[in-house]
Amino acid sequence: MTDSVDAFDELAPHYDISFTQTTIGSLMRRAVWRRLDARFGRDDHILELNCGTGEDALHLARRGVRVVATDVSSRMLDVGREKITAAGLSDWVAFRRMAIEEFTVAEAESFLQEVGVSAGFDGVLSNFGGLNCVADLTVLGKGLSQYVRPGGIVVCCVM
Repeated sequence: MTDSVDAFDELAPHYDISFTQTTIGSLMRRAVWRRLDARFGRDDHILELNCGTGEDALHLARRGVRVVATDVSSRMLDVGREKITAAGLSDWVAFRRMAIEEFTVAEAESFLQEVGVSAGFDGVLSNFGGLNCVADLTVLGKGLSQYVRPGGIVVCCVM
């Protein structure tokens, strides 16, 4: 995992220029946002896995959705925090350094308590390539079942 963390840390300062702001990146992201906008509304609580530079968290926060944005890369999280702070949305987004593989049944209760979402999240988002880096998605699936309230929605985009 250290190699992938290092790779994402290196990409962080230029990720938005090399992907998010490109024509294909912005088209892909807008397509995902249409789905998110149809499913999540004001004051919903969303868990975002592999949030990268926080672009999706920023979009959701602007719509009044509360986001706990997680990523394994501390430098990606730093870029995301800067964006959220610059937009004046720090009360809407909390950042946590956490690998996707750490979302297990055993970790669920303490994590939910830590972020103040006792009844579970209204939804989970994993956009673009984060899930492609996970060796065993069954462990993640079992873990996520503990993080999402009954009737909640999981939106996963893979590349």
